[in-house]
Amino acid sequence: MAYKVLAPVLFTKSILLNPTYAALTGFTGVQWQNTGREVLAVINGATASTYTVNVGTTFAGHTVSADGPTALPVSNTAPQFLGPWDRYYNDASGNINIDLSSVATVTAVLLQLPGVY
Repeated sequence: MAYKVLAPVLFTKSILLNPTYAALTGFTGVQWQNTGREVLAVINGATASTYTVNVGTTFAGHTVSADGPTALPVSNTAPQFLGPWDRYYNDASGNINIDLSSVATVTAVLLQLPGVY
């Protein structure tokens, strides 16, 4: 699958009021290096879409199924905030992967909450 790799933007008041959203056309979802402090802001246009958060780990030696699918509101102008996610969602490379059923009218920005560095 071709994921749009997102770089986090530090969550500040000015960024929250006017973030730069990336179009996801041509991708099947989003991916980023997950520290547990990231929140995905998504705006969905006129096309219905669902998201599925892939779980990249095992629990007690058993594979855990994906979290979803969950519907995104259609024609929303206010962003939907998804996350943050625990590191248990990370794949072997430390990334979180979210699949989208349709990206035709979806835009997103990855916000990172302040924390200890």
